[in-house]
Amino acid sequence: MRKLFFPALIALFLFCSLSCTKETSQMVNGSAISSATQTGLVGRQQQITVPTGDYTYPTSQALLWLPKCYNKAGKADKSFPLIIALDGTGEQGTDINALFHTGTIAKHIADGWDAVAVNPVNGRSYKFIVFTPQCPVQWGWSSLHIKTMLANLEANYRI
Repeated sequence: MRKLFFPALIALFLFCSLSCTKETSQMVNGSAISSATQTGLVGRQQQITVPTGDYTYPTSQALLWLPKCYNKAGKADKSFPLIIALDGTGEQGTDINALFHTGTIAKHIADGWDAVAVNPVNGRSYKFIVFTPQCPVQWGWSSLHIKTMLANLEANYRI
């Protein structure tokens, strides 16, 4: 039994160390080094690449919905509330089309829904920016990933 203890302990240590990742923030003076880059339109949303702050997958692809009035004249100083849609394990990977499952916010936007809500108390309409990052790995996002992506969005969009 003693002969198996140390090899089993070493195997356990190696297994645990391989499943962990070191997260590093790619920040300079409080802002992300690289900015979001646009790569095209998918399902009425911009496909962008954002920094994640992780050395094993430093960037991730995402979908970004901007309200129709975002770039109109006279709205240049207006900011918009942000919805961050973190989908489940069925949407992880590197195929951006995986984000379009029935019930996801990306699918609703692709089907024609504009990210708008009406306050039932005063009837005021609110238009939202919607950010849907796709986690390229199976274990999901950490708070550092979200903070890094959010800092990048705040630096590049009027949120």
